[in-house]
Amino acid sequence: MTVLKQIRNRASNVLDMLANELIRSEGEGFGKTPRKLMKTKMASPEADVKRLIMTANSLEDIWQFLVERLRSGSEPEFMIFSIVDEVSELFRLRYLALPDTNKNFQGEFIPLCDKSNHFVKTVLRTDTTFTNELIDLGREVLPYLPARSREKENIFSIPLVAGNRTIAVITLGFEALDSFSQAKLSYTYLLRDQLAQVVWNLILQERILNQPQLDNLTGLITYSSFHQVFQKELRRAKFEKYPLSLVLLDINDLKIYNTQYSHQMGDRALARLASIIKHHVRGIDTIARYGNDEIAVIIPETDITCVVQTTEALIEAVNEPHKSVKPFTISAAIVTYPNDSLELDSLMQIAENTLQFGKHKSDETRSSSITLATDLAQASDQDRIEVFTEQIARKYGETGSELFETLMRRIEKDAQLENENLMLETVASLAGAMDAKDKYTRGHSQSVANYAVALSHAVGLLPAEVEKIRLAAFFHDIGKIGIPESILNKPGPLTVAEKEIMDQHPVIGAQQILYPVTALRDIVPLVEYHHERWDGEGHPARLKGENIPMGARIVSIVDAFHALTSDRPYRKAMPLDQAMAILQEGAGSIWDPNLIQKFSDLVQSARCAITV
Repeated sequence: MTVLKQIRNRASNVLDMLANELIRSEGEGFGKTPRKLMKTKMASPEADVKRLIMTANSLEDIWQFLVERLRSGSEPEFMIFSIVDEVSELFRLRYLALPDTNKNFQGEFIPLCDKSNHFVKTVLRTDTTFTNELIDLGREVLPYLPARSREKENIFSIPLVAGNRTIAVITLGFEALDSFSQAKLSYTYLLRDQLAQVVWNLILQERILNQPQLDNLTGLITYSSFHQVFQKELRRAKFEKYPLSLVLLDINDLKIYNTQYSHQMGDRALARLASIIKHHVRGIDTIARYGNDEIAVIIPETDITCVVQTTEALIEAVNEPHKSVKPFTISAAIVTYPNDSLELDSLMQIAENTLQFGKHKSDETRSSSITLATDLAQASDQDRIEVFTEQIARKYGETGSELFETLMRRIEKDAQLENENLMLETVASLAGAMDAKDKYTRGHSQSVANYAVALSHAVGLLPAEVEKIRLAAFFHDIGKIGIPESILNKPGPLTVAEKEIMDQHPVIGAQQILYPVTALRDIVPLVEYHHERWDGEGHPARLKGENIPMGARIVSIVDAFHALTSDRPYRKAMPLDQAMAILQEGAGSIWDPNLIQKFSDLVQSARCAITV
């Protein structure tokens, strides 16, 4: 028999003996402890449960009752009440009682996969668990405990079990085991089975009541509740004439994170972000689940400098390693009343635009970032259009690296089903091609795909056709993998011979790389003919007018626009107006004139929409 098992059996026997003695004594004290030292008389557990059933309306009522009972006589150093969240597989710390105060934990949780943690051991064992090391409780708990409680303690966690599973845990920490502490342990131990059903009913009730107001994963208020709070805070800020800030925080590339690590890990990341925010904001601030991977914070009565400092502290905390959550990065956007806008809807729209702009910029660095509304106000027209088209593309599907990851999974699946070695080799080529040789290509392809989706929707194409055009735009330059680097990155104009080689890339991409891949065969004509001209003077087939597939005509326009407005090895990016003038000049000869007009309208809309 192990030492731990001996201790557990001995503790169980002691608890049973103490419980029997407590019942026999009927509250007349325990052992030789004088009755005058007792502040209150502890009633029998049976009587207390009956009282609770009649009077308890919430988990907090249960907690307050237990605190009142267990504080009689010599108080525990601390008491903790926690519940088990099986849906998110998290152990959620709820209430803490110290000798001189009661506190609520600010969203702290411990993943149930952390089997070294004392609380998790209790959950898994469904039986009383002992430790005398505070560190076993986890670093989430230690900051809440006073300094005197940070050394060795006698810590007992008693699980409440319903339906053969742990639903909640009561934890008691004592400096020493005396007659009072032993009596309190016995009382709680005897109470636990009957208390479990009451607690379980209240947990279910809490879930039902809070469903419209609180997000189950993060414990934050939902978007609808956030909107009401923001309206109220803005009215108050206007009346009392103080600044009000809104901070939007978004986990970068959450879909890819979920794919790489699992959706459960993504949930943990979001819950961790919510917990970090709760630690860094004040009681007067409001935190809400704003979207799938976004959290909003309303910060009243604070100047922008302090808001930025708080957000920087959040990012530092996010960057700290966590043993149960894989690393992730965030983008943060900050808007402030009255500097950025005076009205609620405008502030929210500016915040969303600023966040999208910040995410667009952070894609280049792959790190956490903070973007102010003033940064967006100073953005170039090109950046505004990038953000506008990316918003449209995200609305209707995946973009950028998310799209690339999805395509890779789809192609791999097809390759495995058809068992074609050529397709497997093509997958490897595609995965490397976006970064191969021409560093410009991958970022260019992502932007062109976003532009293509926006223009396709402006034209009114059906969703299935838009999706084909999105993929074609994303892979339109894949054939450049077959072009020498000396030509791709040449700082000056190409010779006639070099241009003939460069002109081969649509055919190389369409026929040699994409056609063997069953999942991408539908987009082959769109890629192959995206360098055809409206007047029939293009390549490779010299198609003319509407004989050129619609998708290829769209890709041709947006490809040219992004190339003109981007830095290239042989020239700097053109101003937006100059690029649009070139497109207008080529309408009817190089490009479809109707599509050029639609694209011109789209660019103008983007200039107006992404503003402050």
